[in-house]
Amino acid sequence: MQKFILLLVIVLSANFSYGQESFSQRIKEIAKEIINVKSDEKEILSEEIDEINEKIDEKEITAEEGEKLKSEAAEKVRREWKKEFQPLKKNCLTLSKKKSKVMILRLKEMTKFMTKKPVN
Repeated sequence: MQKFILLLVIVLSANFSYGQESFSQRIKEIAKEIINVKSDEKEILSEEIDEINEKIDEKEITAEEGEKLKSEAAEKVRREWKKEFQPLKKNCLTLSKKKSKVMILRLKEMTKFMTKKPVN
């Protein structure tokens, strides 16, 4: 019986660690996606600001108009970033909730099994 319990604990632990690995991997993937989106948005903003600065330098627009356009461009990029970020954030929170539920269920199962009275 003790060997069976030990084997069960080993199997459950292996299953738990595998689940943890896939959970951690998915969280890392989401983090990379967030970094990529942020980087892309920064690059877009930088290009727009460069274009605005060129227009200011070539006297196509005034410095005040340029500042207004830069502010609008920054706001636009911020909105886009937020729109891209929200689904990633939601996905991360969903994964965390699912992982928590699975861990609680596994602990309950282990506790239930360990507290059963042996059949003689």
